[in-house]
Amino acid sequence: MRRGAVTALVVFAAWASAASAAVDIKGVDTSGYPEMRVTVTAPPGSVEPTLDENGRPVTVDQAVSLAGAKSIVLAVDRSHSMAGRSLRDATAAALALVHSIGRTDSVEVIAFGHRAQVVSTFSQSPDATLRDLTVDRTSGTALWDAVTLASTGLSTRPATQGRVIVVVTDGQDVSSTATRATAIRSAVAVHATVYTVGIASPDFTPSPLEALAESTGGSYQEATS
Repeated sequence: MRRGAVTALVVFAAWASAASAAVDIKGVDTSGYPEMRVTVTAPPGSVEPTLDENGRPVTVDQAVSLAGAKSIVLAVDRSHSMAGRSLRDATAAALALVHSIGRTDSVEVIAFGHRAQVVSTFSQSPDATLRDLTVDRTSGTALWDAVTLASTGLSTRPATQGRVIVVVTDGQDVSSTATRATAIRSAVAVHATVYTVGIASPDFTPSPLEALAESTGGSYQEATS
């Protein structure tokens, strides 16, 4: 398998479960100005974060730690372009993430080919579902519909929990009803951080995945051999 595919998701899981050694601004969302959403990592500690603007304290309406309990939606591409090694790598990477989650975390699995669907609701053990994923024989890739569906699922989860979407795909959308812009807005609306993993395939297109991650305070990782 591509070690990079597994490593990518393990890195995402580690970032979500432990803070980095220094304060790092991962993303700033100003779409709801004057309300702003900032995603940061900071040194481990039990003190809630504070924020200053031009040297003056600013009220933080809500702070959610991704080191605590998280609701994670794992969206895996099973479209025709992922046939063979690409889907095997994607499944292995997804399983690596599931095996690294915390005891208080829960995972929902969405599979998307020509359409997106929830194949496993929030639980701590979706392993069997992931291993049973097969290629969709119908042409199409509903990437943006999958992100929108993931956001809908997260909207029902406790607001005190971190909300994370991990997308494993070759990045090419050809059959969604939703657009990239609406998918990003749906994730931002539920305060979800999106991490994307690009899997090499004949239709590999990284730029949409980079934009999705950047717009939500997450990060993009390309799986390499």
